[in-house]
Amino acid sequence: MSWLIRISDIQRDIYYSDPACFGSQKVVDTVVDDIAHTIGVNRAALNVEAAAKGLAAGCYRLITKSHEVIDARWTTMDTLIPRLEDIDMTETSNVEWILILEKEAVFHRLARNGYHTRAAAGKGILITGKGYPDIDTRAFVRCLYDSKYRPQAMPRFYALVDGDPDGIAIMSTYKYGSMTYVRENGKLNIPNLQWLGLHISDIAAGIDPQGDDALIRLTARDRKKALAILRNNPACVADGPEQEWRAELQKMLMLNLKAEIEVLYDQDGGLEAWIDQNMTVTP
Repeated sequence: MSWLIRISDIQRDIYYSDPACFGSQKVVDTVVDDIAHTIGVNRAALNVEAAAKGLAAGCYRLITKSHEVIDARWTTMDTLIPRLEDIDMTETSNVEWILILEKEAVFHRLARNGYHTRAAAGKGILITGKGYPDIDTRAFVRCLYDSKYRPQAMPRFYALVDGDPDGIAIMSTYKYGSMTYVRENGKLNIPNLQWLGLHISDIAAGIDPQGDDALIRLTARDRKKALAILRNNPACVADGPEQEWRAELQKMLMLNLKAEIEVLYDQDGGLEAWIDQNMTVTP
C-alpha cells in the first residue's frame, strides 16, 4: 500500500497505477473507505481524494482555511466545489432554496441566466454533481444544510433529475447515501431533500408516446436498474419511506417510458417557468 504515503493522490490515479491489481475504480473506493474506517480516520486524513467535479452557483459566500474568500452572490459564474476540509465557513444569508441538478448542461443554462437571483421562490443556490455526485459535492451540500451562518429558517432543498431509474438513484444518493461510502452516509445525507421532478406525469398528459420524442423508451439497462432499485434500495422497497419514488419506478416499467429534463425547455414558459411554478407550490 505504498501509494498511501504520497502527499496527495487522486483515486483515479491509484486505479491506473495497477488496473490488473484493483480491477475497477469501485474497488479502490472501497479499499480506501475500509482503511480509513479500520484506523479510525476520515478519508481526507489518508491524503487520497477523488478529482473534484461538482459545480455551484448562487447566493452564497465561503471562506477557505487559507483565508480565500469565494463570494458567488453577485455573479453568474460557477465555482468548482472545494473539498470540505478546505472550507472554514459558509454563509447562506437570504437563501430560500437550494436546487440540485443532475445535468451539467441544465445547470449552466440556469446559472448563465442568473436564475438563482430572480427565481419566484427567492434567492437560491444551484448545484450539480454532473450525474452521480462525488463525495465532495455531497459534503458541500451537507455543509450548506448544516450552515450556522444564516439568520432565517433553513432553505428548502430540491432535486431536479431525469425521469428515469438513474435519476431516482442519483436523488437517493443525495438524500440517503451510497453503498460505496456507507460509513460516511450519516454525515453526508440531506434528509429533507424534496423531489421537484422530473415525473413522467409532468409531461405525459396529452402526449402520444408513439408520435412524440418527449418520452423515450426504456432500454434493457434501464429496466434492470429500475428492478434493482425496487428490490435493493431501502428507500424504495415495499415498506420503504419513498413510496412516491417506488410508484414512479413502477409507472416507468409499466409504460416502458422515461423522460429527460431537457424536455422542459419546450414547455410553456420554458424550464425556468416550470421550476418557478413547482418550487412555489411544493410544501
